[in-house]
Amino acid sequence: MLAPERVARSRIAAVALALCAGAAGAAAIGACGYRPGSFRGAAGRASFAGQRATVGCLDVAVAGRWSPTPTVAQAVQVDFGNRCDRPVVVDFTALRAVGRDDGGREHALAIHDPRREIHPLSLEARTAGREVIELRAGAAGQPARMQSACVDVARLASGSRGQRAAPRWLCVSRPPERVVRAEGEP
Repeated sequence: MLAPERVARSRIAAVALALCAGAAGAAAIGACGYRPGSFRGAAGRASFAGQRATVGCLDVAVAGRWSPTPTVAQAVQVDFGNRCDRPVVVDFTALRAVGRDDGGREHALAIHDPRREIHPLSLEARTAGREVIELRAGAAGQPARMQSACVDVARLASGSRGQRAAPRWLCVSRPPERVVRAEGEP
């Protein structure tokens, strides 16, 4: 599992399986594994952050990770849990994303994976994981700063990029800028 402060420029091969430590036997694993529809990690971990959706066997949530400096990239945290009693393929390569810049212009965004390490992987039944991925605009004349991003998670659990699924967009927006005033200013 990637650390929350680290953007996944590395491989998603480290999909975190959130099983209880030291669980022995199917009954124990079932009692502490992912609960369908809970949008919570196993063993009482925190709730999935951001907008939520269910796509196939996956409960998914997407939250923004915003840089304080102007950037053409957008990091998103994706929490996911397998709600089914069978393994499911999680395919981050099938994600589609769009973003809006400071001027309100829309840009296609793509996962930043310069080493080509992101691949579809199997997620065991009733387990959960989290990845933080970086999305970048690919066109010339890049925006000054991304203000919002929307990720289509419909094909995340399809296991096949070729399958057609109705889009399921989860969106994040940059929080408003905080104005810091000097002491004594109104």
